[in-house]
Amino acid sequence: DHTKSYEFTVFLIKGNIKTPIAYTRGQVLSIDYKYILRGFSDELGKVVLQWSDQTYIFTETERFLLETTPPHVPQIITDKSVIVFDKLQPETSYKFKVNVRDVNGILKTPPAEYFIKTLPQEDNNPTDLTAIVVSPYRIDLEWKAAPNANCKIMTYSVQCTSHPGIPFTTTNTRFIFQQLLPQTLYAFSVHSQKADGTYYPGAPKVEKITWSPYTYSPRDVTAIPLGPTSIRLSWTAAVESYRTPTLYKVVTNSDKKNAPTTDLTTIDIQNLSPSMDDIFEVHATQVDDSLIMPGAEQMTRTPEIAANNPIH
Repeated sequence: DHTKSYEFTVFLIKGNIKTPIAYTRGQVLSIDYKYILRGFSDELGKVVLQWSDQTYIFTETERFLLETTPPHVPQIITDKSVIVFDKLQPETSYKFKVNVRDVNGILKTPPAEYFIKTLPQEDNNPTDLTAIVVSPYRIDLEWKAAPNANCKIMTYSVQCTSHPGIPFTTTNTRFIFQQLLPQTLYAFSVHSQKADGTYYPGAPKVEKITWSPYTYSPRDVTAIPLGPTSIRLSWTAAVESYRTPTLYKVVTNSDKKNAPTTDLTTIDIQNLSPSMDDIFEVHATQVDDSLIMPGAEQMTRTPEIAANNPIH
């Protein structure tokens, strides 16, 4: 009777003595009740499961008990109807079983079951895909060449959610995406191409969010002439500088090689030419000393040399 819950006890019997050793409760489903479990695997070691009800909408009181065989994943109790496993064994057959679990912890039976085999390790695919945010508008992708790349020249197809349906191809292990939007989540995948233009399964994927243009960059640069050959620059610190000590580089007239570094928000620039327009860029720097783009910019003109104050 699907309207009733049932209690089950397992006894250990020794002689005339019965000792209870296990207990559970359960509830059968009505004959017209059905829910289904679906899944797919689109990259190495990953399975996405989704379960749904054919007769009614799950309420907020239900939970779901998920069991996996082989037990590479512990039992999971969740209120979500979609779950992702991303550290499964490659080329392994898995059985997933889901029971609806009501607010009292009673499991409704029968469970929904799904069988799937994870993707095999593919020696033609790249590995260790990483995304590096360079600026609010740029993300660099890097990866290790496919293990079979020493046997043949591999062509990689690089895809990004900012350019849906438009793959970019390269034979290198690095690709740069520019002109992105600030504070935007981008997902990338790198496929190895077969000779017929199709892809090997199990491509690596990675996600990154571009920076805010104001988070890691200084702003509001001001310039005060100190004399015909020197300028004092000041700026507002990067927003993130209160959490992470920030070093700034000041580039004068695009001369990045000789740009001075400071941890302050002011600096005096010397040895300028009198009566000249100079462009100053202030950039926060990354751990590897590279410049975070964009920087804050200011153009100013040094004063003329006074007739009674020659420069020696």
